[in-house]
Order: sequence, then C-alpha cells, then structure tokens
Amino acid sequence: MIVFEDTMDMNTVGKKARINRLWGIAGNSGKKYKVLSNKNKGENKMKRALGFLAVFVVSIIAVGCATMNTVKEMPSDVDSKVKSLQPPAGKSLVYIVRPTFLGKPFGGTITANEEFVGTTQGGIYVYAVLAPGEYKFKVTGHDSDSEVMVNLEGGKTYYIYQSVYPGLFKGTTSLKLVSKEQGREALEKCKLGDKLGKNIAH
Repeated sequence: MIVFEDTMDMNTVGKKARINRLWGIAGNSGKKYKVLSNKNKGENKMKRALGFLAVFVVSIIAVGCATMNTVKEMPSDVDSKVKSLQPPAGKSLVYIVRPTFLGKPFGGTITANEEFVGTTQGGIYVYAVLAPGEYKFKVTGHDSDSEVMVNLEGGKTYYIYQSVYPGLFKGTTSLKLVSKEQGREALEKCKLGDKLGKNIAH
C-alpha cells in the first residue's frame, strides 16, 4: 500500500506511484525488491555471457571443420618410387615430412618462395624438385605459421621436418631442416599425399 503524506502534492504522489509500479513494490518493501532486481540483473548478464561463449565455441568448431583438409594417400607404387628418387642433374630434391599424428585432420600448406609445394597432414609428406638457390619454405593453415630458410645445392637431397604441437584449435607448427638420417627415418613413417604442386617429377 502507498501512504500519501499530507505535505505531498498530487504530482509527487503520482511520480512515486509510477516508480513503485515500475519496481513492482509498495511502501517500505521497496528496498528489498530493488535488491532482488539487481540480483536478477546480474543473473541475466551471466546468462548472456554464457550464451555468447557457447555461440563463440560453436563458431570456432564450425570454422575448424570447414578448414579440415582431406589429403589422400597416393598409391603405394607411386609412394615407393618417390621415396627412392635421386635429384635430377643440376636440381635439388626436397622432402617435407610430417610423421606426427597430432592435429592429423588439419592440413598445412607448404610453399617454397611463395610457390605451392603441397599440403601435409599427420603421416603425410610432400616433395619438390627445385633449381639450386636460397628458398624460404613456409607452412600455413595452423594456429601459427612457420618458415625455414634453406640454401639448396644441385645434386643434393634435403629433408624438412614439420612438427605440430597443441594449440588453440588447429595446433601450432614448426619447420626444421634435419639430417639425412633423421629425414629418412621420418620419411619412412609417412605416405605421399595427393595434394602436390607443379614442382614435382615422377
């Protein structure tokens, strides 16, 4: 119940009545209901924040699924032939190997001086036959990019090892030039992928 004081004019009374109706209160119970209303506001903010977070997570998953690559393994005879290649006269042979299966579904795009070499996935390797010279090999498509500079010499074979580590979603990655022994060991654990650039020779 709203109690009108004699000293109040009707305008003041009307304003108080409207305020009370707005809060859903009457008389001295106003403060109690006002506190409850603030509590409800806090709960609503929390619900909105959780809703936003849920939408964000779903969006990330959707984007991740959309960016998954479907690299297929080449036939075994082609794989064996490529693994036994020797660099052509005056050329360099480069293998990029990714034996780790961490983040397997997410492909890494390999380039050499910004020219497409191939796409890797867990257990997949790609390769290129290139003219001698300095090259920047780079991988993109993960939570982070990585690159390594390699000075290629004619008649030599090189092995670049791609590692993948846990990341926000698609894993972080790194490229590293490794020895022939390390490279051959990793190469034997991989299969040739079917997404290759034009710098190849069967």
